[in-house]
Amino acid sequence: MRAPTRYAASTGIAITLLLAFPLTARAAEGAPFSRHQDSARDGRVAAAVAATRPDRPPERHVGSVRLSSRPTPALHDIHLTYSRVLIDGGSIFWRVRLFRDDLEKALRTHARAPELTTTTPGADSIFAAYFNGEVPVDVNGTRITAKVVESGRDADATDQDMWWYLLELSAVPPVRTLTVRVGLLFQHFADQRNIVTVLKSPSEERRSMYFVRDDPKGQTLEFP
Repeated sequence: MRAPTRYAASTGIAITLLLAFPLTARAAEGAPFSRHQDSARDGRVAAAVAATRPDRPPERHVGSVRLSSRPTPALHDIHLTYSRVLIDGGSIFWRVRLFRDDLEKALRTHARAPELTTTTPGADSIFAAYFNGEVPVDVNGTRITAKVVESGRDADATDQDMWWYLLELSAVPPVRTLTVRVGLLFQHFADQRNIVTVLKSPSEERRSMYFVRDDPKGQTLEFP
């Protein structure tokens, strides 16, 4: 993987790294990452997700029937989420990628709304509440909460239907300790695994965490 983008402190934070996700669950476990680009969104957070997307497969027409060369997403036999976390001063940006069917199952249960989908109005707020309940985050011993900045379907994942969220959390800098437990989807799948990669700017120190349902403890990262 090429060296990650340096981050600007005043005119917006380049979070290209948070947008570089594996295309399949197999890739999340070690295959090369894809790369994307961001453009500025609101001054402090450059979060225009998917500013660069690969061309979509062309569509063909036979009579009045439209045919697409884009493959139909296959069923998946594993349960996995993959997160990239960027710590920049007191700002923490968390991008999580999930299988869409697993995600919608969790959101429907959390909201007690059997027809809820990721595109239902207000779904981002429901996910934020679900995330804050299942992913306690403490910085320097203080609990902080996340808000959703962006979300969308992963247009690159042609073999699976994937959905991502970009969340922002604010802490009092400097971040010396980060304690996290990622319990996403543990309620629903006994074999659920949640992988997290953390990058701390400007040193670009990289750490990893791995969570399974049978281990309920949080994990703490310490930074100099």
